[in-house]
Amino acid sequence: MERRLTLDLSPFAVETLEGEAQRQGIPLATLLRHAALYYLAERSSGRVAVRARALAGGRSTEVIAVALDLDGRDWQRVEHAAACERVSVAALMRHAAALYVADCDSGRVSSRLLDAPGR
Repeated sequence: MERRLTLDLSPFAVETLEGEAQRQGIPLATLLRHAALYYLAERSSGRVAVRARALAGGRSTEVIAVALDLDGRDWQRVEHAAACERVSVAALMRHAAALYVADCDSGRVSSRLLDAPGR
C-alpha cells in the first residue's frame, strides 16, 4: 500500500539521504522503505537511539514528498509506533531514516543482516 509522505528536512539531511540512496543504488523511496522496516525491527532492541522522542527536532528548510510503499500491516505498525512515541508518522519516518543511515554508516545494518536467522 503506497502512501504519500511529506518530510521536513534540513539540507544536510536531504543530502545525506540522497547520498545513501545513491550509494546503495536505490531510489529514495526504497531507502525510506528500508528505514521504516529497519526501525520496526529495532524497536524491541532497547537502544535509546531507537526512541523517536530521544532526538530534538532541528531546523527544517527543505520539504520532500515521497511515496512510501509498505504493506498494510507494516503501515499499522508504523502508525502504532508513532502513537507510542507521541510523534507524527512523518516525524517517526525522519527519525527512522536518520537511524537507518547512521547504522548503515557504522556497519550495524550489515551485521544485523548477517546475524539474521536463515543466514
